[in-house]
Amino acid sequence: MSNLRDQRVRNSPAASAQFSIKRTPTVQFSKAGEKMGAEEEKLEVKLEEEEQSRPNRNPNPNSISQDQFLSWKRHKEVGDSSRKEEAARKRAEDVIAGTVPMNGRELFLHEPWVFDNSRY
Repeated sequence: MSNLRDQRVRNSPAASAQFSIKRTPTVQFSKAGEKMGAEEEKLEVKLEEEEQSRPNRNPNPNSISQDQFLSWKRHKEVGDSSRKEEAARKRAEDVIAGTVPMNGRELFLHEPWVFDNSRY
């Protein structure tokens, strides 16, 4: 009985409309030799005029040489590494003093007896 009902549902016009493939309209491009419409020509002329009227912004005013860049990069890396070393030294002092909580690695290094499993 269900097979008969399935066949009716499949063959119904509503079912075929439900599963039909909808096609989208294709976009047609003009060929290089074809003449554009008047509106398209006006739009293109307007865009060209806007491009020409705009001042040339940022014609690379901050150009630097490769040597200048490498010098800046070395200077920056030295400053970054010294800041990191200072922060690590301060953190180590604070951990020893007990003013900040320790993370797992610091706890393992400074208080290894916490990880002694022989008592269990």
